[in-house]
Amino acid sequence: MSYEIPGLDTLLSTYAENIIRSYQDKTKDIRASGALCNSVTYKVDVQGDNFEVTISLEDYWEYIEYGRAPGKKFPPQDQILEWIRIKRIIPTPYTLPNGKQQIPTENQLAYLISRKIARDGTDPRPYLQESIDENYENFSRQLIDLLGDTVLELIDNNLNL
Repeated sequence: MSYEIPGLDTLLSTYAENIIRSYQDKTKDIRASGALCNSVTYKVDVQGDNFEVTISLEDYWEYIEYGRAPGKKFPPQDQILEWIRIKRIIPTPYTLPNGKQQIPTENQLAYLISRKIARDGTDPRPYLQESIDENYENFSRQLIDLLGDTVLELIDNNLNL
């Protein structure tokens, strides 16, 4: 037997919105184009006693969340190049074996950054999990209150005195 829980979809929507707001706040320092933050959406699906919250992000969110292990293939150089342009990174000169100094082109810089990421990997920055964890306690308290109210209402409606 399944019961509709009034207000559950609103509670789940609020939970998702709070997670997204927290995630966007945490990622503000790593923004280049803002595509990741601007892409965050959610969907709440409540059907009887089954409910699901789906949060969608740009594909590369996983590399930020979980990092990237060293020794993997090169990341897409065109995306690194776009990142360089958006961030307006100015390469520093380096010294050639003959003693001359040279400033790398944007393409050379993109290659060097890609090579470093492939060789050394990147550290995880679990901003999404932190956002979920930070909001879970308040959500679970509100869910318990909502369920308690629903159970009391069911008892009142079905109690034959």
